Amino acid sequence: MTDATERRCCASIRKVLNVCESSGVACITQLHEFHVNCLNLSVIQLAFYEQHENYQHQLPKPIHELVTLFWLSFFDY
Repeated sequence: MTDATERRCCASIRKVLNVCESSGVACITQLHEFHVNCLNLSVIQLAFYEQHENYQHQLPKPIHELVTLFWLSFFDY
């Protein structure tokens, strides 16, 4: 990411905002699920390998995009 136009707070994503509101937190990083699924290196690696296996034609993508896709699929709201 080189400039502000490429940055996006996940709170601007309706699905994430719904999860935060229903859980009573202001930020997704306050959720237990965020720590378990997004900050655990083993989970990140597995998500990367799964994405690579299923979507090789779309790689390479920055790992943060792959992890975001995985996390959003975890909360299918």
